[in-house]
Amino acid sequence: MKEKKLNIFISPLDWGLGHITRTIPVVQMLKDRGHHVILGGGRNASNIYKSEFPDIEFEPLPSSAIHYPERGSLIWALIRQMPRFFATIRKEKRKIAKIIRKHQIDVVISDNRYGLYSRDVYSIFITHQLMLKLPSAVKMLERWVYKRHQRMIMKFDACWVPDYARPPYLSGDLSHLYTPSSHVVYIGPLSRFSMGFCEDASAGKIYEVIAILSGPEPSRTRLESNILEQMEKTGKKCLLVRGLPSDTGDLKTPSNIESVNHLPACTLREKILQSKYIIARAGYSTIMDLVAMGRTAILIPTPGQTEQEYLAQYYNQRKLFLCISEKDLNLHEALNQITLYQWNLNMRSCQSLATEVERIEKLLGSK
Repeated sequence: MKEKKLNIFISPLDWGLGHITRTIPVVQMLKDRGHHVILGGGRNASNIYKSEFPDIEFEPLPSSAIHYPERGSLIWALIRQMPRFFATIRKEKRKIAKIIRKHQIDVVISDNRYGLYSRDVYSIFITHQLMLKLPSAVKMLERWVYKRHQRMIMKFDACWVPDYARPPYLSGDLSHLYTPSSHVVYIGPLSRFSMGFCEDASAGKIYEVIAILSGPEPSRTRLESNILEQMEKTGKKCLLVRGLPSDTGDLKTPSNIESVNHLPACTLREKILQSKYIIARAGYSTIMDLVAMGRTAILIPTPGQTEQEYLAQYYNQRKLFLCISEKDLNLHEALNQITLYQWNLNMRSCQSLATEVERIEKLLGSK
């Protein structure tokens, strides 16, 4: 019996770049298996996907347009914007219904977009946060928030968690504090650098430091200014990847610093290999990329973003990454300290994603 090729719609959340970039290996695997993939999302998703998969059709989706505070807790800022968040979910539900009819979709894969599901198709939710870390002032509400978060995720047929089911865990409490429901599947880490579609690149060191920025404004710009100033003082060749895939303007930099707005996955991997030291935000997708390459780094959590602050503490305690707050960043001291850190976990290969895709192929192929 000939296998059914599925029409699969994939769309990530557009808060930062990590949700977008970690779907790249999922898209690549589904393409390699002969399925018809349609992509969706906001402006940044459109630009990143077009650079990686120029022939795949793209559907624009509503943006939640969350505004981040210049200071203070991100969680409190998000709470104030909950009405807008739920309005976006309602828009997503209307949009996905149209997309399903237009493309005869069989499977919807949503990375943290809570409105992208339908009873008419197999719906998958991707997240590394089964539980949400709250600020210390309201930490007693974490269990209550967890239960309500699970109700939202249970509307999907499956929840894919990009982490290992057994130690060593990459996400710590975020995916493993509570016993998961039966529809949770740990598919292993997702990295754009781990699927083998990048050609081997020269590993000769060209740059002293590569800084890979991402995340919300205004904290991205604030960190960029700080790093540029400190990179200039090194007097050595450095590379700044600004994390602006939708920006076409050039940034004026000191003579020892190269600057690019964005790099495709394979080019970025090559630049990382050519760099002696790495600076990045403490986002989970960034951590998965670094783990895939077996590289340590200087990680700077986005202020007020409790998930990143937790991950920074989690890895700093294990001496796997050097984690420094934005206000305490001293590049000269950090480069001296990072020599004491190394990625020393033997990360095993994981076929859980392929196994899960095969299960869905059999399930839907039998209908």
